[in-house]
Amino acid sequence: MTGIPKEYLGGKFLVSVNTSGDDDNPTWTHVGGQRKGNFGRKADVVKAQHKDSFPWYRKVYGYIDWTFDFDGVWLQDNESHIQDEGIKKMQELWNAQEDAYVRISTPPATPTGAVGDGSNYYGHAVIADFTLDGPHDNVVTYTGKLEGNGSYLFVE
Repeated sequence: MTGIPKEYLGGKFLVSVNTSGDDDNPTWTHVGGQRKGNFGRKADVVKAQHKDSFPWYRKVYGYIDWTFDFDGVWLQDNESHIQDEGIKKMQELWNAQEDAYVRISTPPATPTGAVGDGSNYYGHAVIADFTLDGPHDNVVTYTGKLEGNGSYLFVE
């Protein structure tokens, strides 16, 4: 057995944040140390049955939503003690209660047809959670949850 090809690893499902403050000319900065990324999409389902649809339910889409959950290892330069620029921007936006303009990147296409296709999702999101965990016997980690604020743009 050769193992799982690295193209299948979820660590390539990454979030970047616009650090320029200009949505028309963004500067994408990866949120460093990321380990996990989970892009979720859900829809409210509305029952729209009527007398002519009996006995089957008829359902339609209601409101739709997207989220991105991620976690990682806190990164900072050992000499300067300056923290990772992506993590710093997320903290600044959370503190100011401002939306983040984010890019979520999927793994690139591979000759073997691995997961993802190198696509990107762009959108504004509320930083619903940005938690730091500092155990006494291990590295500092973070967890984050982005909740989409409106639609996203999908680019292949």
